[in-house]
Amino acid sequence: MASNYRWRGNIVRTEAEVDPLTRMLAIVARIDNRKLKATSQTPLAIGQYVSAEIIGIEMKNVFVIPRTLVRNESVWVVDDQKVLRKRNVEILRYENENTFIGKGFEMGDRLLKTRLSSLVDGLKVTYDLE
Repeated sequence: MASNYRWRGNIVRTEAEVDPLTRMLAIVARIDNRKLKATSQTPLAIGQYVSAEIIGIEMKNVFVIPRTLVRNESVWVVDDQKVLRKRNVEILRYENENTFIGKGFEMGDRLLKTRLSSLVDGLKVTYDLE
């Protein structure tokens, strides 16, 4: 008969590599077993596999854009006046093919997705919306 236990801990690190067969990454958590001695709950053994729920922080006003559109912490946009602008952006993180952007976009900006032969900040442009 299986028993259900719950432990509370903190993620302290991840292992250095992804398992090539399962594509999973091992996460190492620190759980204070000393607190469990006063209860009848079984301590978690080192190396024991568990199912885990990881609670993170909620982030608001984050833009997710393709990683290929970011160069040197900046992106190219067409502003609300139809002028090409280079915007410095706050990179929160890269994840696979995506970049999570915190700050840097202005109201009315449209992200430039098409590669142009020459990018000139301040150039007046015309475009069709997709």
